Amino acid sequence: MDLEAVMIARVKKGTIRVPPSPVVALRLMQLLADESTPLEALKSALEQDQSLAAIVLRLANSATYRRAAEVISLQQAVLVLGRKTLREVSVAKELHETTLGGGALVALRRRAWRESLACAQVASWVAPMFEVKPDEAFVAGLLHDIGRVPGIGILEQLLTEHPEADTRNEDGWWQLVEAHHVALGTLLGRSWGLPSLLALAIEQHHDPQVSSPLLEVLRVADQVVTLMDGEPFLAADHLGAIAALSSAQCEELARQLPLIPATLDAFREPELTERAGVIDYELQLPDALDPDLQVTLTCDGLVSEADLHSASAALFVVQAALRPGRLVKVHAGDARFHARVTASADGLSELKPWALDEAQAREWARFVAHATAAPPG
Repeated sequence: MDLEAVMIARVKKGTIRVPPSPVVALRLMQLLADESTPLEALKSALEQDQSLAAIVLRLANSATYRRAAEVISLQQAVLVLGRKTLREVSVAKELHETTLGGGALVALRRRAWRESLACAQVASWVAPMFEVKPDEAFVAGLLHDIGRVPGIGILEQLLTEHPEADTRNEDGWWQLVEAHHVALGTLLGRSWGLPSLLALAIEQHHDPQVSSPLLEVLRVADQVVTLMDGEPFLAADHLGAIAALSSAQCEELARQLPLIPATLDAFREPELTERAGVIDYELQLPDALDPDLQVTLTCDGLVSEADLHSASAALFVVQAALRPGRLVKVHAGDARFHARVTASADGLSELKPWALDEAQAREWARFVAHATAAPPG
């Protein structure tokens, strides 16, 4: 069966399942844009949505907003984050629920969510360089690749109907989704009735013949996210490959990128299996870096030991079955950093460090040096 041909036919006919519109979040954005809205009203609105309240509290206590004392009340969290960030978080939360769901291609869903939120964060940082409002850039960054969501949904439906057609690996499925995400996103944006600025961002972000400040922001953000997936640590020199950025802008952006995992951490959600849990695992790499390295795996409050199978400058492999697409917290000596689970088979899982800062990059290099050293003769 030619799944791509069936997918194209459904796109042309417009017969796709449309995810719920983030209209509630967009309305909340308008409310937050009114500077006269009292903080007490915002706190009351947050109290009506427990999952959004939890995200707000986690983000207020993250490294991005590090404070001397823990933020324990919603009113404090509103003050710490500010109205602009609350607008962004409210839309991100609703998109998060739209993006993640059960299905055969859940790893792709997680990848789509991670890239969208990372792109949104980068877009908000580079927006002032192009005289674009950061909050508009954030929402456009979240939504411009929204066509991936119905694309993955179509493939999951087809795989349910024709399980024998499941012959591709994750990269193959991703390439198929990427090939049609603009057409699908255009249908979705029209169905949702999105504002014209966001609809155009969805339809035109890959069209080199069309240019605008917002589209340039999105294109820079997309390039940054691609570079992040290729390098554990992005220095200013790496970002220099993006022609639209000056040297000073590259320096500033390189300092900000390691903050992205904290934003992703704030959106932990219930596990989509029978056992409840959270989105990320924690891996404890020991201080004593010897040839017989072991890893402590913590997930859903359960702790188990796993051997480190191998390591290189770009990745490490542990003897544990982790789900691809996960973002994993790693403890290595005094360092705390994140890694992506990129593959899992035969009881082994491959992980690649992601969005490291300079100190974490040095700790990672030290770990690799010890892990790959030949045992004493």
